[in-house]
Amino acid sequence: MVGLKQLQGKALYKTMSAACGAAFMLYGYDAGVLGGFQETPQFRDAIGNPQGSYTIPLIASSYNLAAGVMSLCTSFFAMQLGRKRTILLGNLLICIGAVLQASSYSVAQILVGRIVTGSGIGCIASSVPTYMAEMSLEASERGPEVSYQLALLISGVALAYWIDLGFVQGLEAHPWLWRVPLAMQSCFAIFSTCLLAFLPDTPRWYYARGRHDEADRCLARLYALPVEHEQVQQVREEVLGSLKEEESDSSSFNFWLLFWDNSELQFGRRLRTSFLILWAQQFLGK
Repeated sequence: MVGLKQLQGKALYKTMSAACGAAFMLYGYDAGVLGGFQETPQFRDAIGNPQGSYTIPLIASSYNLAAGVMSLCTSFFAMQLGRKRTILLGNLLICIGAVLQASSYSVAQILVGRIVTGSGIGCIASSVPTYMAEMSLEASERGPEVSYQLALLISGVALAYWIDLGFVQGLEAHPWLWRVPLAMQSCFAIFSTCLLAFLPDTPRWYYARGRHDEADRCLARLYALPVEHEQVQQVREEVLGSLKEEESDSSSFNFWLLFWDNSELQFGRRLRTSFLILWAQQFLGK
């Protein structure tokens, strides 16, 4: 692990991509892992055989609700924590949630576990794309990198279904086997944490927090060049200029622009469209 602190250039970027990829695959895995056995008698008996048609759907959907709420909440603390530490916080919450779910013997316990895990996913979903975008060596890398992370997310869903299928086959002989896929959530989080713990935060965040020396060193590592190199200094000036522009614009920010924005960027339209797509997905039972 000591060698991770000395990585530079493409090797550093690929390591960060692997750490974030594991976190995003966990995002997909968590979304699908409960669906494979939530209707099995062994699972229902273990949590007290709940009655009513809404209990199991409530357990499943609480994860999405917690993730959505936490994604919004990160806007209040993510800048203070940093991109990397927000992802690490998400991994920690997922490990706690995985333990609670895998050891559940009541509806209340697994519900709390799902909420804690969903909160962790909210931290990851809001921070991983930003972390990788701000670490990109070239602007042209950002789109493909985010697409790669989303492909891993979908792969995580498929992996959860296949793992569930394998473990469900043995539930009659070993009724506790449904706990194993839930516990495996922590494997992705631990792997991601082990890599991220030795990696830097983004240069943009360091500059925004006034930690210019650390930001310069991070840029130098990303480009595998000395701090004084022309390319490093050029990127440095671009980031600082962008931050200065953001500071001048923040004073005129209007909260209602998120809901009705006729500006060139049209943040409001994009926000409404994303919520509409997710609403339609849930409404159709997908």
